[in-house]
Amino acid sequence: MGRTPKKTSKENRLRSCKLQVYLTQVERERLTRHMQKSGYRSLSGYARKRLISTRPVPLITPGALNALYQVGSELARSGNNLNQLARYVHQGKKAGWFNPKMLVRYNELMAEHVRLQQQLQDTIQQILKRT
Repeated sequence: MGRTPKKTSKENRLRSCKLQVYLTQVERERLTRHMQKSGYRSLSGYARKRLISTRPVPLITPGALNALYQVGSELARSGNNLNQLARYVHQGKKAGWFNPKMLVRYNELMAEHVRLQQQLQDTIQQILKRT
């Protein structure tokens, strides 16, 4: 596979449409860092390549996605803890030291846990569909 032939300066000058974008100083610095990491020397060349690229730009960084997965794992672990609590409540019922208020509170916590777990799952799926 060969590289695409580089355009001559005359071909580059044929670009007649101007696109102007306003950035904050922080955004400009971030864009410059990304440009340098990508090996580009020209901000306009880097911006042109990113804007015209056929690959979609991810809306979430890999680090943020990893954090979401960690939150999901933590939520799963707390679900396991709730299941252990349920077992403890059931053992208390059998042993005669059961407190009905404890079961009501457990049911409230479990319902909230299930709701949060579903919300997290829906959010992750929406993010993955966009990336």
